[in-house]
Amino acid sequence: MIQRIQTVFLLLAVLFLTLQTFTPMVLSKSPEPEGVFQDGRLLVSEYQVSLALLAAAILTSLITIFLFKNRKLQKNLVILSIVLIIACHIAGYFYFFPSGSQSTSTLQAGLKPAVGAALPLFGLILLALAYRFIDKDEKIVKSMDRLR
Repeated sequence: MIQRIQTVFLLLAVLFLTLQTFTPMVLSKSPEPEGVFQDGRLLVSEYQVSLALLAAAILTSLITIFLFKNRKLQKNLVILSIVLIIACHIAGYFYFFPSGSQSTSTLQAGLKPAVGAALPLFGLILLALAYRFIDKDEKIVKSMDRLR
């Protein structure tokens, strides 16, 4: 199980996604933060919908590691994790930029991205690599079955 490269990619994706819950995604440069920036930073864990979707993606990726004998289900769960991560950030975007409040350009003027903004990208890349190597394993097994 651990000797497969996709297991390493899945473990790293779980690590990056778990770190994302604790690191700020956006920091506020304005002297008087308001709204979602009461403390001057935005965390994924501040919005329950995003946190639930991210937790589901982490759990799905972790479960995927132990399903190494069922590669088709593994591939489907990796795709589900990718979709959950994207849904998490779409939900966070709508929470962060509510329609009808202040304009996004005024809000964005006092913001700067933090480390947490890059972590989902690394997680998505690692999940895509895991999918690629699971698919390679599937093709190897199919070619070995043809030889029998």
